[in-house]
Amino acid sequence: MLKTKSQIDLNLGLEYYSTDFNGVFGKARTLPHDFIVEEVALDGSIAYTSLSDEEVVEVYWGGREYAVFILEKCYKETLSTISLLKKIAKEEVGFSGIKDKRALTSQFITIPSTAKEKLLDINLGFTLRFIGFSRYQLRRGMLRGNQFTIVVRDVKHKDLKSLEHWLSQALTAISLNGLIGYYGYQRFGTTRPITHLVGKHIIRGEEEQAVDLILKTSYDYECLESKIIRQLIEKGALRQASKLFFSSSYERAILNAMLEQGNQHQALKCIPKKLKQLFIHGYQAYLFNKALSKLIEERGSLSEVKPGDVVGMLSSWGEATQFIRVTEANKDKMSKLVSEHKASLVMPIPGSKLKTSEYLREVMEKEGVKLDDFKKLKVKGGFRQCLAYPHIAYFKVSEDYMSTTGLSYTIKFYLPKGFYATMLLRELIKPQNPCECNL
Repeated sequence: MLKTKSQIDLNLGLEYYSTDFNGVFGKARTLPHDFIVEEVALDGSIAYTSLSDEEVVEVYWGGREYAVFILEKCYKETLSTISLLKKIAKEEVGFSGIKDKRALTSQFITIPSTAKEKLLDINLGFTLRFIGFSRYQLRRGMLRGNQFTIVVRDVKHKDLKSLEHWLSQALTAISLNGLIGYYGYQRFGTTRPITHLVGKHIIRGEEEQAVDLILKTSYDYECLESKIIRQLIEKGALRQASKLFFSSSYERAILNAMLEQGNQHQALKCIPKKLKQLFIHGYQAYLFNKALSKLIEERGSLSEVKPGDVVGMLSSWGEATQFIRVTEANKDKMSKLVSEHKASLVMPIPGSKLKTSEYLREVMEKEGVKLDDFKKLKVKGGFRQCLAYPHIAYFKVSEDYMSTTGLSYTIKFYLPKGFYATMLLRELIKPQNPCECNL
């Protein structure tokens, strides 16, 4: 497997590619609708966007206790949108997953049927379409996966014909080799990748360092306003900096708490529970990425299985479900299933009630954290598959006046839940700096 030369990737544990072809530079997200995410429900229903030629079919998921809507939003955060809907409906809002902020996304949500009328005909920068009823409230993870339609512009290639040939071969290689099960850039922050670093300080009980990192650390790709605010904080002008943050910003809440309480420990308590969990999950993701890279470094591939490994059987939609421990007796059978794309190696994510692998133990020792640190905060662990096989629906190349090079390509594909479209783009582009490609 090819090793990355990107320092940003190395900092996030994204050390390898599953393919060895040369990457071709291009940019995603030139226009808002260049990155479309459509959720696929457990029954296979797809939350098509309003731009799709497909019609959304009404759903009936076994009862009428909850109303089902499609939430469509563009360049808006999932959690803040859900929080706003909860205030409007005055009820809990169920959803299956967090979608990429920098995209046009559509997903299913549920609310108690008694509150259905409250969400009809609202216009707050996103749209809601009522499509049916359900006997259960949606919860995180209750989906098959997502369908993506992505346009990559500014493609640096010789001409249209050679670009089409390269893209066809590249997508074939990705389909055969699979995508490494890395957590993608969004999990850590794109312009400001500190999520996992803050999570590490929270896990280790280092409140002061966590708050300093949130408020003071600046990155090149942040906007000028953010850089100015962080400079003010560094100089101790907290009250002035607080006025410049958005009123709904958790950073402003932390600053105000510091002004009132005078210490970082109290300030950290102002972070909403779900946001604090995101920081911790970011650190879990980093540890997983590092452990997975160590496994690849040692074995050279993800198709080799050894006694003691855990293998997950892949469902028809590509998700690892039934887990089986590899033994000397079943090793050959498990290897065959992995080679046939019917199973995948899985690795543990650190958390309570879970043993670590040798690779994860090594990474955690180097990081100076223990499994007990996660248990104290009641952070759940789990297993994650090491490979996913995207289903490529179609691709096309185009002469494009919106592109500085005159060339672009469009790809439509499906990935099981928890896998990132940006990791497929990373394989195609193999960027030195993901920010320059809008990944």
